[in-house]
Amino acid sequence: MTNISYKGYDNKVVTVPTSVNLANGALVTINSSNEAVQCTSGQEFIGVCVHKTGNIASVQLGGYVECKYTGAAPNRGYARLKASGASTVTAGGSEENTLNKYKVLKVDTAGSIVGFIL
Repeated sequence: MTNISYKGYDNKVVTVPTSVNLANGALVTINSSNEAVQCTSGQEFIGVCVHKTGNIASVQLGGYVECKYTGAAPNRGYARLKASGASTVTAGGSEENTLNKYKVLKVDTAGSIVGFIL
């Protein structure tokens, strides 16, 4: 099989002020002060931090991303995802039908990696 990459597909990155230490790959939400902050477990995310310089974070809001997952492997196709840690996701249960759905293109069960479109 030929290796296929979805990286770069429809990437959308914005710059957002932040007063916290965000690592590359951190799942991000926006707080009440309109700053980028790291998600907590169980929280919905709006994007992924791709760079931080000083008090400015570059947050990817659209396009393909990959991150680790915890728990059961998400299904390919559309799946509801939420943060399960600083840079990991978990599939939402059927009772969590208000979570955002993401288009899951890759599930690597050996490495616990999921690739999806934001």
